[in-house]
Amino acid sequence: MDYLQALPLEKGVLFPSSDADVLAVARLPRHLKARFPCSLSTAPALDHVLDKGKLLRVLEARGVPHPKTMLVHGPDDDITHAYIDPDRAFIKPRESQEFIRRFGTKAIRPTGPDDLRAKVEWMTGNGLDIMIQEYIPGPPVNHYFVDGFIDAHGVVRARLCHRRLRMFPSEFGDSTAMTTVAPDALAPAVERVEEVLGFLAYRGMYSAEFKLDDRDGVLRLLEINARPWWYLEFAARCGLDVVLMAYRDALGLPVADAFSAKEGRHMVHLSNDAAAWRALRGSGEARRIDHLRSLVRSDWAMFARDDPLPAITDMGGFMLQAFKRRLGARRRSGGAPPPTIAAFG
Repeated sequence: MDYLQALPLEKGVLFPSSDADVLAVARLPRHLKARFPCSLSTAPALDHVLDKGKLLRVLEARGVPHPKTMLVHGPDDDITHAYIDPDRAFIKPRESQEFIRRFGTKAIRPTGPDDLRAKVEWMTGNGLDIMIQEYIPGPPVNHYFVDGFIDAHGVVRARLCHRRLRMFPSEFGDSTAMTTVAPDALAPAVERVEEVLGFLAYRGMYSAEFKLDDRDGVLRLLEINARPWWYLEFAARCGLDVVLMAYRDALGLPVADAFSAKEGRHMVHLSNDAAAWRALRGSGEARRIDHLRSLVRSDWAMFARDDPLPAITDMGGFMLQAFKRRLGARRRSGGAPPPTIAAFG
Protein backbone atom coordinates (compact mmCIF):
# COMPACT_ATOMS: atom_id res chain seq x y z
CA MET A 1 0.00 0.00 0.00
CA ASP A 2 2.82 2.39 0.85
CA TYR A 3 4.44 1.78 -2.55
CA LEU A 4 1.23 2.48 -4.48
CA GLN A 5 0.42 5.48 -2.35
CA ALA A 6 3.81 7.04 -3.19
CA LEU A 7 3.64 6.46 -6.96
CA PRO A 8 3.47 9.75 -8.94
CA LEU A 9 0.54 8.53 -11.06
CA GLU A 10 -3.01 9.70 -11.16
CA LYS A 11 -4.17 6.29 -12.29
CA GLY A 12 -2.65 2.96 -13.28
CA VAL A 13 -4.02 -0.52 -14.03
CA LEU A 14 -2.52 -3.32 -11.91
CA PHE A 15 -1.56 -6.79 -13.13
CA PRO A 16 -0.61 -8.91 -10.08
CA SER A 17 1.55 -11.83 -11.19
CA SER A 18 1.79 -14.05 -8.09
CA ASP A 19 -0.72 -15.58 -5.69
CA ALA A 20 0.42 -13.28 -2.88
CA ASP A 21 0.13 -10.21 -5.10
CA VAL A 22 -3.32 -11.25 -6.30
CA LEU A 23 -4.64 -11.40 -2.74
CA ALA A 24 -2.82 -8.20 -1.75
CA VAL A 25 -4.43 -6.26 -4.62
CA ALA A 26 -7.86 -7.74 -3.85
CA ARG A 27 -7.51 -6.49 -0.24
CA LEU A 28 -6.44 -2.94 -1.09
CA PRO A 29 -8.53 -0.17 0.50
CA ARG A 30 -11.24 1.38 -1.64
CA HIS A 31 -9.39 4.64 -2.39
CA LEU A 32 -6.38 2.75 -3.82
CA LYS A 33 -8.62 0.41 -5.85
CA ALA A 34 -10.18 3.50 -7.45
CA ARG A 35 -6.76 4.90 -8.30
CA PHE A 36 -5.25 1.54 -9.33
CA PRO A 37 -8.08 -0.55 -10.80
CA CYS A 38 -7.62 -4.22 -11.63
CA SER A 39 -9.77 -6.83 -13.36
CA LEU A 40 -9.87 -9.10 -10.34
CA SER A 41 -12.26 -11.09 -8.17
CA THR A 42 -13.12 -10.28 -4.60
CA ALA A 43 -10.78 -11.58 -1.90
CA PRO A 44 -13.24 -14.30 -0.71
CA ALA A 45 -13.65 -15.64 -4.26
CA LEU A 46 -9.88 -15.67 -4.81
CA ASP A 47 -9.35 -17.38 -1.48
CA HIS A 48 -11.56 -20.26 -2.64
CA VAL A 49 -9.44 -20.65 -5.79
CA LEU A 50 -5.96 -20.16 -4.32
CA ASP A 51 -6.54 -22.26 -1.18
CA LYS A 52 -6.61 -25.77 -2.64
CA GLY A 53 -8.42 -27.06 0.43
CA LYS A 54 -11.32 -24.64 -0.07
CA LEU A 55 -11.32 -25.34 -3.82
CA LEU A 56 -11.58 -29.05 -3.02
CA ARG A 57 -14.77 -28.43 -1.06
CA VAL A 58 -16.24 -26.48 -3.99
CA LEU A 59 -15.37 -29.27 -6.44
CA GLU A 60 -16.93 -31.86 -4.15
CA ALA A 61 -20.09 -29.80 -3.73
CA ARG A 62 -20.41 -29.18 -7.50
CA GLY A 63 -19.65 -32.79 -8.47
CA VAL A 64 -16.54 -31.89 -10.50
CA PRO A 65 -14.20 -34.88 -11.08
CA HIS A 66 -10.86 -34.44 -9.32
CA PRO A 67 -8.11 -36.67 -7.88
CA LYS A 68 -8.74 -38.43 -4.57
CA THR A 69 -7.62 -35.98 -1.92
CA MET A 70 -7.32 -35.95 1.87
CA LEU A 71 -6.89 -32.72 3.83
CA VAL A 72 -4.35 -32.94 6.65
CA HIS A 73 -5.07 -30.79 9.69
CA GLY A 74 -2.18 -31.66 12.03
CA PRO A 75 0.62 -34.08 12.92
CA ASP A 76 -1.82 -36.29 14.88
CA ASP A 77 -4.10 -36.95 11.90
CA ASP A 78 -4.46 -40.64 11.12
CA ILE A 79 -3.50 -40.98 7.47
CA THR A 80 -3.13 -44.77 7.54
CA HIS A 81 -6.81 -45.27 6.74
CA ALA A 82 -6.91 -42.79 3.87
CA TYR A 83 -8.65 -44.05 0.76
CA ILE A 84 -5.59 -43.10 -1.30
CA ASP A 85 -3.12 -45.82 -2.27
CA PRO A 86 0.10 -44.89 -0.38
CA ASP A 87 2.17 -45.93 -3.40
CA ARG A 88 0.36 -43.33 -5.53
CA ALA A 89 0.13 -40.63 -2.86
CA PHE A 90 2.00 -37.35 -2.92
CA ILE A 91 2.04 -34.31 -0.65
CA LYS A 92 0.66 -31.08 -2.04
CA PRO A 93 0.38 -27.66 -0.33
CA ARG A 94 -2.93 -25.91 0.17
CA GLU A 95 -1.14 -22.69 -0.81
CA SER A 96 1.77 -23.12 -3.21
CA GLN A 97 4.00 -20.08 -2.82
CA GLU A 98 5.51 -20.76 0.63
CA PHE A 99 5.84 -24.48 -0.15
CA ILE A 100 7.79 -23.79 -3.36
CA ARG A 101 9.98 -21.26 -1.56
CA ARG A 102 10.94 -23.80 1.10
CA PHE A 103 11.27 -26.95 -0.99
CA GLY A 104 11.83 -25.73 -4.55
CA THR A 105 9.03 -27.93 -5.93
CA LYS A 106 5.24 -27.91 -6.32
CA ALA A 107 4.76 -31.24 -4.54
CA ILE A 108 6.70 -34.08 -2.91
CA ARG A 109 6.39 -37.77 -3.76
CA PRO A 110 7.20 -39.98 -0.71
CA THR A 111 9.08 -43.24 -1.15
CA GLY A 112 6.45 -45.27 0.71
CA PRO A 113 3.89 -45.28 3.55
CA ASP A 114 6.47 -44.74 6.31
CA ASP A 115 8.12 -41.88 4.44
CA LEU A 116 4.68 -40.37 3.76
CA ARG A 117 3.81 -40.46 7.45
CA ALA A 118 7.17 -38.98 8.48
CA LYS A 119 6.95 -36.12 5.97
CA VAL A 120 3.34 -35.32 6.92
CA GLU A 121 4.25 -35.19 10.61
CA TRP A 122 7.27 -32.97 9.94
CA MET A 123 5.43 -30.55 7.65
CA THR A 124 2.32 -30.16 9.78
CA GLY A 125 4.50 -29.84 12.87
CA ASN A 126 6.29 -26.94 11.15
CA GLY A 127 3.07 -25.10 10.33
CA LEU A 128 2.56 -26.06 6.68
CA ASP A 129 -1.01 -26.56 5.46
CA ILE A 130 -0.93 -29.63 3.22
CA MET A 131 -3.05 -32.31 1.63
CA ILE A 132 -2.45 -35.84 0.42
CA GLN A 133 -3.51 -36.46 -3.16
CA GLU A 134 -3.53 -39.40 -5.52
CA TYR A 135 -1.13 -39.12 -8.44
CA ILE A 136 -3.08 -39.62 -11.67
CA PRO A 137 -0.98 -41.86 -13.95
CA GLY A 138 -0.26 -40.85 -17.52
CA PRO A 139 2.23 -38.94 -19.70
CA PRO A 140 2.48 -35.14 -20.13
CA VAL A 141 0.17 -35.25 -23.16
CA ASN A 142 -2.66 -36.23 -20.79
CA HIS A 143 -2.61 -32.71 -19.31
CA TYR A 144 -5.12 -30.27 -20.77
CA PHE A 145 -5.67 -26.60 -19.96
CA VAL A 146 -8.69 -24.33 -20.22
CA ASP A 147 -7.62 -20.69 -20.05
CA GLY A 148 -9.84 -17.68 -20.32
CA PHE A 149 -11.09 -14.32 -19.17
CA ILE A 150 -14.29 -13.32 -17.34
CA ASP A 151 -15.36 -9.67 -17.31
CA ALA A 152 -16.90 -7.59 -14.52
CA HIS A 153 -20.39 -8.76 -15.50
CA GLY A 154 -19.49 -12.44 -15.07
CA VAL A 155 -19.40 -13.12 -18.83
CA VAL A 156 -16.72 -15.41 -20.28
CA ARG A 157 -15.07 -13.31 -23.00
CA ALA A 158 -12.10 -15.45 -24.03
CA ARG A 159 -11.24 -19.11 -24.09
CA LEU A 160 -8.00 -20.85 -25.07
CA CYS A 161 -7.68 -24.63 -24.80
CA HIS A 162 -4.37 -26.39 -25.16
CA ARG A 163 -2.65 -29.70 -24.56
CA ARG A 164 0.70 -30.22 -22.92
CA LEU A 165 3.32 -31.90 -25.11
CA ARG A 166 6.33 -31.89 -22.78
CA MET A 167 7.07 -30.77 -19.23
CA PHE A 168 9.94 -30.28 -16.82
CA PRO A 169 10.49 -31.60 -14.22
CA SER A 170 8.80 -34.78 -15.38
CA GLU A 171 6.32 -35.23 -12.50
CA PHE A 172 5.49 -31.89 -10.88
CA GLY A 173 6.78 -29.49 -13.48
CA ASP A 174 5.47 -26.89 -15.91
CA SER A 175 4.71 -27.14 -19.61
CA THR A 176 7.70 -26.64 -21.88
CA ALA A 177 5.79 -27.30 -25.11
CA MET A 178 2.09 -27.17 -25.93
CA THR A 179 -0.39 -27.22 -28.78
CA THR A 180 -3.79 -25.57 -29.04
CA VAL A 181 -6.90 -27.74 -29.29
CA ALA A 182 -10.49 -26.99 -30.21
CA PRO A 183 -12.70 -26.11 -27.18
CA ASP A 184 -15.28 -28.62 -28.45
CA ALA A 185 -12.75 -31.39 -27.81
CA LEU A 186 -12.69 -30.38 -24.14
CA ALA A 187 -16.38 -29.52 -23.80
CA PRO A 188 -16.87 -31.30 -20.42
CA ALA A 189 -13.79 -29.59 -18.94
CA VAL A 190 -14.83 -26.18 -20.29
CA GLU A 191 -18.33 -26.57 -18.87
CA ARG A 192 -17.09 -27.67 -15.44
CA VAL A 193 -14.50 -24.97 -14.88
CA GLU A 194 -16.82 -22.21 -16.07
CA GLU A 195 -19.55 -23.55 -13.78
CA VAL A 196 -17.19 -23.44 -10.79
CA LEU A 197 -15.96 -19.93 -11.60
CA GLY A 198 -19.52 -18.73 -12.15
CA PHE A 199 -20.52 -20.16 -8.78
CA LEU A 200 -17.67 -18.18 -7.16
CA ALA A 201 -18.56 -14.97 -9.07
CA TYR A 202 -15.01 -15.00 -10.45
CA ARG A 203 -13.59 -12.12 -12.48
CA GLY A 204 -10.36 -11.83 -14.48
CA MET A 205 -7.87 -14.22 -16.07
CA TYR A 206 -7.87 -17.89 -15.16
CA SER A 207 -6.07 -21.08 -16.14
CA ALA A 208 -7.48 -24.48 -15.17
CA GLU A 209 -5.41 -27.66 -15.46
CA PHE A 210 -6.99 -31.06 -16.08
CA LYS A 211 -5.48 -34.50 -16.47
CA LEU A 212 -7.03 -37.31 -18.47
CA ASP A 213 -7.25 -40.42 -16.29
CA ASP A 214 -6.50 -43.36 -18.59
CA ARG A 215 -8.12 -45.73 -16.10
CA ASP A 216 -11.63 -44.43 -16.77
CA GLY A 217 -11.26 -41.77 -19.49
CA VAL A 218 -12.33 -38.92 -17.16
CA LEU A 219 -10.77 -35.45 -17.22
CA ARG A 220 -9.98 -34.58 -13.59
CA LEU A 221 -9.49 -30.98 -12.48
CA LEU A 222 -6.10 -30.54 -10.78
CA GLU A 223 -6.05 -26.81 -10.02
CA ILE A 224 -7.11 -23.34 -11.11
CA ASN A 225 -4.60 -20.48 -11.34
CA ALA A 226 -5.92 -16.97 -10.75
CA ARG A 227 -3.07 -14.94 -12.18
CA PRO A 228 -1.65 -14.05 -15.63
CA TRP A 229 -0.06 -16.98 -17.46
CA TRP A 230 3.52 -16.92 -18.69
CA TYR A 231 2.35 -17.62 -22.28
CA LEU A 232 0.12 -14.54 -22.60
CA GLU A 233 1.92 -13.35 -25.73
CA PHE A 234 1.34 -16.73 -27.39
CA ALA A 235 -2.37 -16.37 -26.56
CA ALA A 236 -2.33 -12.95 -28.23
CA ARG A 237 -0.70 -14.47 -31.33
CA CYS A 238 -3.60 -16.92 -31.35
CA GLY A 239 -6.08 -14.02 -31.34
CA LEU A 240 -6.79 -13.79 -27.59
CA ASP A 241 -5.24 -10.59 -26.25
CA VAL A 242 -6.40 -11.13 -22.68
CA VAL A 243 -4.00 -8.46 -21.38
CA LEU A 244 -5.85 -5.79 -23.36
CA MET A 245 -9.15 -7.34 -22.28
CA ALA A 246 -8.19 -7.15 -18.60
CA TYR A 247 -6.95 -3.58 -19.07
CA ARG A 248 -10.23 -2.46 -20.65
CA ASP A 249 -12.33 -4.33 -18.08
CA ALA A 250 -10.43 -2.74 -15.20
CA LEU A 251 -11.25 0.71 -16.63
CA GLY A 252 -14.93 -0.13 -17.14
CA LEU A 253 -14.64 -0.25 -20.94
CA PRO A 254 -16.45 -2.85 -23.09
CA VAL A 255 -14.59 -6.07 -23.87
CA ALA A 256 -15.00 -7.93 -27.16
CA ASP A 257 -15.25 -11.74 -27.31
CA ALA A 258 -12.26 -13.81 -28.43
CA PHE A 259 -12.95 -17.50 -29.04
CA SER A 260 -11.28 -18.04 -32.41
CA ALA A 261 -7.92 -19.58 -31.47
CA LYS A 262 -6.57 -21.74 -34.29
CA GLU A 263 -6.27 -25.44 -33.51
CA GLY A 264 -2.85 -27.12 -33.76
CA ARG A 265 -0.63 -24.10 -33.12
CA HIS A 266 2.52 -25.09 -31.23
CA MET A 267 4.61 -23.20 -28.70
CA VAL A 268 7.86 -24.03 -26.87
CA HIS A 269 9.63 -22.41 -23.94
CA LEU A 270 13.09 -22.86 -25.41
CA SER A 271 15.31 -23.10 -22.31
CA ASN A 272 12.94 -25.24 -20.24
CA ASP A 273 12.17 -27.46 -23.22
CA ALA A 274 15.87 -28.17 -23.66
CA ALA A 275 15.85 -29.62 -20.14
CA ALA A 276 12.74 -31.67 -20.92
CA TRP A 277 14.31 -33.11 -24.08
CA ARG A 278 17.54 -33.87 -22.23
CA ALA A 279 15.56 -35.93 -19.71
CA LEU A 280 13.70 -37.74 -22.49
CA ARG A 281 16.94 -38.55 -24.31
CA GLY A 282 18.40 -39.88 -21.09
CA SER A 283 15.53 -42.35 -20.83
CA GLY A 284 15.76 -43.26 -24.53
CA GLU A 285 12.39 -41.70 -25.37
CA ALA A 286 13.53 -38.98 -27.79
CA ARG A 287 15.92 -38.12 -30.58
CA ARG A 288 17.72 -34.82 -31.22
CA ILE A 289 16.26 -34.57 -34.74
CA ASP A 290 12.73 -34.70 -33.29
CA HIS A 291 13.60 -31.79 -31.00
CA LEU A 292 14.85 -29.71 -33.91
CA ARG A 293 11.69 -30.43 -35.91
CA SER A 294 9.60 -29.39 -32.93
CA LEU A 295 11.44 -26.06 -32.66
CA VAL A 296 11.02 -25.30 -36.36
CA ARG A 297 7.24 -25.69 -36.34
CA SER A 298 6.62 -23.88 -33.02
CA ASP A 299 6.30 -20.33 -31.72
CA TRP A 300 9.08 -19.53 -29.26
CA ALA A 301 7.60 -18.22 -26.05
CA MET A 302 10.39 -15.84 -25.04
CA PHE A 303 11.88 -14.81 -28.37
CA ALA A 304 10.91 -11.84 -30.53
CA ARG A 305 13.11 -10.37 -33.25
CA ASP A 306 12.25 -6.82 -32.28
CA ASP A 307 12.95 -7.51 -28.58
CA PRO A 308 15.53 -10.30 -28.14
CA LEU A 309 16.81 -9.37 -24.67
CA PRO A 310 14.21 -11.38 -22.66
CA ALA A 311 15.16 -14.53 -24.56
CA ILE A 312 18.88 -13.89 -24.04
CA THR A 313 18.32 -13.29 -20.32
CA ASP A 314 16.17 -16.42 -20.02
CA MET A 315 18.76 -18.59 -21.78
CA GLY A 316 21.52 -17.15 -19.59
CA GLY A 317 19.55 -18.03 -16.48
CA PHE A 318 18.96 -21.54 -17.80
CA MET A 319 22.68 -22.08 -18.46
CA LEU A 320 23.54 -20.83 -14.97
CA GLN A 321 21.05 -23.21 -13.35
CA ALA A 322 22.35 -26.10 -15.48
CA PHE A 323 25.90 -25.33 -14.32
CA LYS A 324 24.78 -25.27 -10.67
CA ARG A 325 22.96 -28.61 -11.04
CA ARG A 326 26.02 -30.22 -12.63
CA LEU A 327 28.29 -28.82 -9.92
CA GLY A 328 25.92 -30.08 -7.25
CA ALA A 329 25.83 -33.54 -8.83
CA ARG A 330 29.64 -33.70 -8.83
CA ARG A 331 29.78 -32.73 -5.18
CA ARG A 332 27.20 -35.38 -4.24
CA SER A 333 29.05 -38.04 -6.22
CA GLY A 334 32.13 -37.17 -4.18
CA GLY A 335 30.52 -38.56 -1.06
CA ALA A 336 28.37 -35.74 0.29
CA PRO A 337 25.06 -37.05 1.73
CA PRO A 338 21.85 -36.22 -0.14
CA PRO A 339 19.70 -33.46 1.39
CA THR A 340 16.93 -34.54 3.76
CA ILE A 341 13.60 -32.87 4.32
CA ALA A 342 14.93 -31.48 7.61
CA ALA A 343 17.73 -29.78 5.68
CA PHE A 344 15.17 -28.12 3.42
CA GLY A 345 13.30 -26.90 6.47
